Amino acid sequence: MMIFFNKVGNSWVAKGIFTALALSMVAFWGIGGLSNTTRYSDEAVRVGDKTISPNQILQTFEQERQKLNGLAGGYISPKKAVEMGLADRVVEQQINALINEQVKELLGLIASNAAVQKYVEKNPAFADALGQFDKNLFYAYLRQMKMSESELAEKLQNELAMQHLVYAVKSIAYTPEKSAKILYKYQNEKRDVSALLIESDKIQLKEKPTEEELKEYFEAYSDQFISPEYRTFNVVRLTPEMMLDRVQVSDEEINAVYDEQKNQYMTPEKRAVSQMRFETEEAARSALQGLTAENFARTAVDKLGQTSEQTDFGYIVREELLEELVEPVFTASRNQIIGPVQSPLGWHVLLVRDIQAAKTLPEKEIRAKIKTSLAQEKTYDTMYETVKQIEDILGAGDSLERVSQQLNLPLLTVERVDVSGTLADGQKVSEDLNNQEMLQSIFTIQKGDTTPLIENGTGYLVAQLTEVIPVSQKEFNTVRPELVRLWTQEKQKEQQNQIAEQILERTQKGSSLSAQGVFGNFKIIQAKNIDRNNLQDLPAEATDDVFMQKTGEKNAAMIPVTEGILIAVTDRVTYPELNQDSAEYQQVKASLKDSIGNELVSDIVSSYADTFGVSVNEGEIKKAFSVYSSEAE
Repeated sequence: MMIFFNKVGNSWVAKGIFTALALSMVAFWGIGGLSNTTRYSDEAVRVGDKTISPNQILQTFEQERQKLNGLAGGYISPKKAVEMGLADRVVEQQINALINEQVKELLGLIASNAAVQKYVEKNPAFADALGQFDKNLFYAYLRQMKMSESELAEKLQNELAMQHLVYAVKSIAYTPEKSAKILYKYQNEKRDVSALLIESDKIQLKEKPTEEELKEYFEAYSDQFISPEYRTFNVVRLTPEMMLDRVQVSDEEINAVYDEQKNQYMTPEKRAVSQMRFETEEAARSALQGLTAENFARTAVDKLGQTSEQTDFGYIVREELLEELVEPVFTASRNQIIGPVQSPLGWHVLLVRDIQAAKTLPEKEIRAKIKTSLAQEKTYDTMYETVKQIEDILGAGDSLERVSQQLNLPLLTVERVDVSGTLADGQKVSEDLNNQEMLQSIFTIQKGDTTPLIENGTGYLVAQLTEVIPVSQKEFNTVRPELVRLWTQEKQKEQQNQIAEQILERTQKGSSLSAQGVFGNFKIIQAKNIDRNNLQDLPAEATDDVFMQKTGEKNAAMIPVTEGILIAVTDRVTYPELNQDSAEYQQVKASLKDSIGNELVSDIVSSYADTFGVSVNEGEIKKAFSVYSSEAE
């Protein structure tokens, strides 16, 4: 009966259905152009009579990687993204989409244009400060996602249609009353628990390790005392900022842009506005009686119960107001009360508290900003030309030092670093050079060789290996403190286990834990009325053991936890009185029904997937992603 607790959510088909809509809203985040001219077959995935090509998978992969860059707050190379499992996830996502499409067509599931429009207009992502649909936000989203209205509409239409199946199946899901009662009892069980925590690092040892014991530990743990392979290399770093002093911007170029862009450097007029909104014109006119700029905020509280956040718009520009309010607000004078003005939201009474006039930067400042902007644009062209020059010099067999001299680029040296970017002194390599892709490449080439040019955010890195320091065994004297620490930890754990067994035995014979706590440096815990979500001072990892325990000292349990060993006794167990009409119980039933419904949907769609037949051409997919198999991107 309760098998769904383990099954639901594990099926990739189920995950495809329930995440499809969310994925559709973010799949086009930050599209980056993927340039790949490799020829593949036309079929990487087939579901029924529908197929997806390798290039479609690569395109989706690149879109998801760009999104991942944004979430990670930094650059993740395609090769790294493949290693993180993004390629597998994209293939699963594409399979899910095809299965959903086949199911939708087979069952005749459709979503009307009106349903799509309603969904978009109710989406909070496109709502203004008043909660109303804002076309500007909507079109800004489309530009950001590089999608047309029709593309988004088609995508939403497909996924809203699939929701018909989800809602239909979940609506007939049956919640067994007995299961709901068991779940309610499980979730609301309360316990009183007494416990004693024996922490190994608090145990004081009387003896000290002998020299012979430390040498035995040195031999036994020799694999822990290895200096990793270190490598030293030179590196040239290339960034757009480094190119700024190499570009020239003429007055003619600035003049050509100035007339087009000078209006962009104008700060528009802003007005500080307060408002009250009423359902009827009569109520709005009533509020005007005795209303002044000084008592406006107080009246909003008295008449409508509005908070200051609901009343005060702050400083706003024309585009931030409802169309009906723009002219009345932006033609009023300071401290003028306006209204009532009708809009689709009701009747508004407004106050213009302050006016900030439009401002334009002086021409000299505008020209300086345009010059900077043009120079920054040119730096990318200059950087790419420099990249070609670097490739030509290295291709001719010259060294990175020669690149530095000929192109006047700084030559940096990184000494004795391991593949993780850790220097021999334990410090991390500088952030500008801590590129995992470059480090991995350095550890795959021979002395004197150079890495490919590696993209690093908006710039590039190229390195040349100059020295290899092989793996070596550390000297006994250098690791002596670590050996003492290992010996001490093991001895403390041995004593910890002995003490725990003794305390457990005495507890099971009737001795209280609090009485035994005085014989050692132990932590006594009294947890009253705990549940599975709140163990108070008890370690969270003891949850399952504690809630399986019977009451009384004779049932005391010894539970290993992160801090040490916990000796726990359950003193009392209570269960809630079941009120089947209570909101809490109804919420449990609803949650249970939702879980059962999810399982049913998963099973139904899985059965359709079996009917359609799903095949994956792994060879073609591997060939498509082989472009990322080398260190070079």
